[in-house]
Amino acid sequence: MKFFQKQKIGNHRIITVLGFKIISYKKEYKIPILNKGKNNIIIGNYRKARKNESPIIIINGNNNVININEHIKICGKNTFTFNGNNNILKIKENTSVYNSHFDIRNNITFSIGKNCLITNTTAIFSDNGKISIGNNFCNSSTMQLFAGGGKNMDLTIGNDCMFSREIVIYTHDGHPIYDR
Repeated sequence: MKFFQKQKIGNHRIITVLGFKIISYKKEYKIPILNKGKNNIIIGNYRKARKNESPIIIINGNNNVININEHIKICGKNTFTFNGNNNILKIKENTSVYNSHFDIRNNITFSIGKNCLITNTTAIFSDNGKISIGNNFCNSSTMQLFAGGGKNMDLTIGNDCMFSREIVIYTHDGHPIYDR
């Protein structure tokens, strides 16, 4: 039995983890984006958000690069909000994101590898950080990520990782430490 498997049945796609079907969804669609900034580069499977539609990617800053592979699935209520400048988001093929929210501030490089399943995740990436999720990543339930905010505050999750439920990861302790 494969750890993580995707298959197509008719007009639906089914994701299976350890033999359990966890998501069934229809064929992928174009991701709605609201771009309020300047000099942003958007590559891949997207379209401009329609009036009265909730966009999945919201860009409030400038000089951001968003690279979304054609074969990713965004299901449920998700947001990727760029509240800063000079950020890079790259999502590789065969990745699914379900009911997750990402707040990306300034000078962040955020990459999600191939064949990943990210569910019920809340992430705040503050200034100056690199966040990388490797290939074949999966989390089973609620996960919180807090990264960036200074030197050496990067977060790397390797390939072939599976996280359980109620995971919280910080790359900092939330306040400065003063050496007297």
